[in-house]
Amino acid sequence: MTRKNSYFRRRRRQNKRFLLTIVSVIVLAFGFLWIYNQNYQKQMARLDKDIASTQAKKDELDKEIKGLKEDYKNRNTDEFKEKIARERLNMVKKSEVVYEDENN
Repeated sequence: MTRKNSYFRRRRRQNKRFLLTIVSVIVLAFGFLWIYNQNYQKQMARLDKDIASTQAKKDELDKEIKGLKEDYKNRNTDEFKEKIARERLNMVKKSEVVYEDENN
């Protein structure tokens, strides 16, 4: 009987150790998964921000392209030539008077 009891006690201790080891491994695994998930969420948030800023840049470039296409279509009109002469070459008509603001 003593032999049987000692076997059961030893077996019970081994089972407790095994169970404790399994529970520890599971807790550690969940801990590592939680940390990995947090890092993944941070990375996804950063990538979403990058996507949003890139989309904003793309929209700006699309507007600029649209304006340039419009200018290209109107390149042979007198109004466009006058606009370019006024903006880029700072030209004015003979009858116009130019006022300069000293604050700007």
